[in-house]
Amino acid sequence: MRFLVAFALLSLSQITFAQNLQDQFTDLRDNSETFKEYKVIKIYELNRFWKGVTDTLKTNSTTITELKKKIASHDDEIKKLSNTLAESKANTLDLEFGVEHIIIFGLPISKTAYQVLNFTIIVTLLILIAFLVFKYNERRSTAREKINAFNNLEEKFADYQKTALEKQMKLRRELQTERNKLEQIRGIS
Repeated sequence: MRFLVAFALLSLSQITFAQNLQDQFTDLRDNSETFKEYKVIKIYELNRFWKGVTDTLKTNSTTITELKKKIASHDDEIKKLSNTLAESKANTLDLEFGVEHIIIFGLPISKTAYQVLNFTIIVTLLILIAFLVFKYNERRSTAREKINAFNNLEEKFADYQKTALEKQMKLRRELQTERNKLEQIRGIS
């Protein structure tokens, strides 16, 4: 934008100086005397015209130099702004990447993938816990059945031992009674 303004000012100043020189040249030609087919120009008028030409050239040269400096400074500013814009874009991309990703174990993972992974892990753990609770309850009921069966068997065995002990004691008494009778019979005979 500034470049265009500078170029427009340069063009305008050249046109203005050119018109000024054109006017001076026309005045010089029209006001000079004619000798045969030649124009006779007075030296001081020619010197004044030449001074105007050199002044115009110096002014144009100075203006061109200033405009070149302005253009160079504008180019530098454009480069700086372009670099700043590129850095801003890079920073924006880094920020967007940072917003959309999470770094886990040094690896960037998108937040959506992270959420899906966490959801999958949680659901898997819940299913595993439910399976383990089911198996625990199943084994617990099996263990209770085995304990009850063992207790029943132990009670039956205790009853059997008690019954067997009673029979054994009864048989011993009977045996003792029979021995006593036998001794009485031997003692009598």
